[in-house]
Amino acid sequence: MSCSDSSPLIGTVNATLVYNFENESSPYEQYLSVFIKAASDDRRVDKLKVSFPQSDYEWLIDTPEQVRSAKSIYFGATKLFCPDKEHFEGGTYTVSFLDLASRETEQNFEVKPLESMEDKNGKFVRARDVVSGKAGSECSLKRVILFDTDGNELYCGLYTFMFENKAELLENFPTAGSYQIYFINRDYSCAIFLPKQKI
Repeated sequence: MSCSDSSPLIGTVNATLVYNFENESSPYEQYLSVFIKAASDDRRVDKLKVSFPQSDYEWLIDTPEQVRSAKSIYFGATKLFCPDKEHFEGGTYTVSFLDLASRETEQNFEVKPLESMEDKNGKFVRARDVVSGKAGSECSLKRVILFDTDGNELYCGLYTFMFENKAELLENFPTAGSYQIYFINRDYSCAIFLPKQKI
């Protein structure tokens, strides 16, 4: 066996700012999902760090999550939160990783919060504001996740009229228990998740 001694490199960064509504009456929670694809040997990805140079915030990811897509492996974290439930500021963030030899590489990425989702005049955005188009209009692509009665994912993709017909939905997915509609923008940099709905 031989091992490449080339320096670690990041190939791509996939970052999505998520606005998640747990219910109809509460404000959304906001978190950042960040995954990288290494341009060097995947086996050498050890620890990840996300930082925002304009503040003192750093997110240390000692055990990155792994997501496989075709022949690629992505490393990252599904949910990074700001302290004290603050919202993420827009700007240039940096993601870096250490390889097994403690060598580090980094790459910048942009975070652009949705203007229409900002609280105004002391009032916070509700899920119904997104449904009505009053907020979140930047995210025009409608998607859905279908879950079984145990909360396991059955389907994730385009929203179809099947989800408006309970009989048809259960005919196609007999174990379905709930679904969650979400909206994303064109470059997948922001997503808005509405509360789960029981079937």
